[in-house]
Amino acid sequence: MRRAPIRSLTGLAAVVVLATAALTACYEAETDDAPACTTDAQCPSERQCTFGHCVAPGVNQLQVQVRLSPPAGSGLVQQQVPSLDLSQGPSVTIKLLEPVRLRGLVRFENDAFTVNVPGELDARALGDIPGLDYRFTSRSHDGLNTDGFGYELLLLPARRYEVTFRPDWKDTPSHTFILEPSQLVESEEVVDLVLPREVATVDGFVRFSDYKAVGGARVTAIMPDGKPGPTVTTESQYGRFEMTLPKHVAEVRLKVQAPAEGPLFPDYTTEPLAPKKGLDVTVPSLPAGTAEFPATLSVQRTAVDGGGLEPMPETSVTCVGTLEGGSLRRSATTNAQGLATFTALPGGYECLVSPTPGLPWSSWHGKLNLAGADKESGLVAPISVILPLRAPIAGLVRDADGAPVETGLVVATRRSDKGGASALAIPSGPYQTTLGPGGAFELRVDPGRYDLRVTPDPATGAPPLTVHDHDATAGATLDIALPEPSLSRLTIVGPDGAALPNVTVELFVAVPDREPGDGPLLLTKGTTGAEGFIDLPVPFSPDPIGATLSAESAWQ
Repeated sequence: MRRAPIRSLTGLAAVVVLATAALTACYEAETDDAPACTTDAQCPSERQCTFGHCVAPGVNQLQVQVRLSPPAGSGLVQQQVPSLDLSQGPSVTIKLLEPVRLRGLVRFENDAFTVNVPGELDARALGDIPGLDYRFTSRSHDGLNTDGFGYELLLLPARRYEVTFRPDWKDTPSHTFILEPSQLVESEEVVDLVLPREVATVDGFVRFSDYKAVGGARVTAIMPDGKPGPTVTTESQYGRFEMTLPKHVAEVRLKVQAPAEGPLFPDYTTEPLAPKKGLDVTVPSLPAGTAEFPATLSVQRTAVDGGGLEPMPETSVTCVGTLEGGSLRRSATTNAQGLATFTALPGGYECLVSPTPGLPWSSWHGKLNLAGADKESGLVAPISVILPLRAPIAGLVRDADGAPVETGLVVATRRSDKGGASALAIPSGPYQTTLGPGGAFELRVDPGRYDLRVTPDPATGAPPLTVHDHDATAGATLDIALPEPSLSRLTIVGPDGAALPNVTVELFVAVPDREPGDGPLLLTKGTTGAEGFIDLPVPFSPDPIGATLSAESAWQ
């Protein structure tokens, strides 16, 4: 072991060793269920008995991605398999890699008095599966542990990590270190994280152009890499603020947001400034004739029985305006009469009305022009928003033999909007329901595009399936035909070869046109049993997102 100071950290992906040519996955079911078969004769025609399951014969060309999460206290960390080819056979063993135990002190440069700086360590690296990055965290102690170290952090080797240390001391800024793969060679590494002792103090005043102080405003430092730094609130009387930054920061931009109670102005971000004391931050004046006013949204809902409209109480309303000079975010909650009132500036706003989850009414998302008081009457008229009932996703699920699958789950997860122009995100769910008689299901969701995951009960013998990118605005009845069943038996062992129980196993499938932030599609998941393995039903198909769908009738 060696002790060496480092100056920063970023991430790659975990190495998972395939110990045999076969794999096992975890499913959301008990692993000790009675087998469905012991011989091929007990299975339907053209099926064979494999590990107690009736599955399609032949080589399964399905490829999946695997994420493995060992239980807390196991001394192991999450790992990923970027590609698992099930044509290797129904049984595969995955041997987890031994992590590196990183230990050391968190200290200041040239400081002989502070034993260890308490705080949070957050290490991030790129994942082996695109869209699923690694994140490992730990605490730095207020002092030393019984082994004489200030922190311990388990990491996968052969990775480049970006590690952020957030001190518990409010007057000490966060610091980021890069940890290179060459610093994670041995199973135990001793590395001291050395913080710059000197910090740059930034203070000043936030005022309007007429020198009137702005109290209660939020001031956030935007670091050179574009990431937010410390956030402080200006003093109420003089609009003064003060924050500390790492000494090496040569320039910073300051983002100023209007107070919750007080004068309104669009969010304002300064040009890059050299950190120093005595900064004057002048919020631009509003255009001539512009004045704040009380905007009111009247939110009504469609009656479930079709009897007209009624007020929608206790509902969140958020509006973001793109105004001259910047943006302005306003929020409120409707009262018993369905009215949400907030102070605003005239302009165009993007608004989102979000009912409490579980209610039958859909969110509303759209553009509004908040124009202020009427010139003749001097009154501000409420803007009406009507919430419709949520859109239905309904249909029937049948197995490969055409029989209805009457037990299991259907989960709908909303896809992110393409384009990225929206400032507000509609709640994504997920929405969940159970399969019923005849294989029927019904979900009511916000309008949009969804991924539907069908997970039959293991006793049905049917495999899971993900229906990719379903449009929930059309309101059609879906007929979902599941593919032939197959099986993946995943056995998870530790670095010493011993079987590992209670490991969460998730199987994903890659989709070429997924948005970057969406990640892969979850196919199924489960947890290894006492013997370290799990049997996961999977589709016998190279295309686990190609369900047979038909719009049989318009849904009323």
